[in-house]
Amino acid sequence: MTIADMNKTDTARVISLNGLDKTFVERLMDIGLYEGATVTLLNILAMGRLFLLEVDDVEICIRRDDAAQIEVQS
Repeated sequence: MTIADMNKTDTARVISLNGLDKTFVERLMDIGLYEGATVTLLNILAMGRLFLLEVDDVEICIRRDDAAQIEVQS
């Protein structure tokens, strides 16, 4: 399952960031999104193109293409 497959208010643990650009992965890790982190999907915005996530009390917004490459486990 990926973040793009989650429903609003679901919480899951990140298990893989494979497939994303190395620079983008480093940026995600800087704000707390790393393998093993717990994420909550707060909202789906812009007609399904943006995903608002909460990671360690930080809210971030990522694109659908990126969300589809981040594997999670509920």
